[in-house]
Amino acid sequence: MGDVPGVLDDAVMQRLLRIGGPTLVNGLMQLFVQRAPARAESAARAAAAGDAAAVAHAAHSLKSMAGNLGATRLQGLAEALETDIASGRVPPDLEARTDVLLQELDTVKRAIETRIDA
Repeated sequence: MGDVPGVLDDAVMQRLLRIGGPTLVNGLMQLFVQRAPARAESAARAAAAGDAAAVAHAAHSLKSMAGNLGATRLQGLAEALETDIASGRVPPDLEARTDVLLQELDTVKRAIETRIDA
């Protein structure tokens, strides 16, 4: 399996392999690549519209999806955004932070795509 160093936590990937083998890991990675972009794009659209609640909802989904595969930086970015909004502090840089989510998602997708079995 190839990798983009530091993007995916190898310990998480190894745990998934022990639990369900390559079939589970491959399925989770394919699901992520298929569904995560829509969540991030939803967050970006919501941020552009000023809909902080929708951003938080999309960030929550993205946080969970990233955590399942050990994409810890993406998970942390999404969690921080969700937490800030939930605390009632709508970040003034909401659009910029969702742009960072999109950029990190692209990095994670590239890392995952090197690992997916066709």
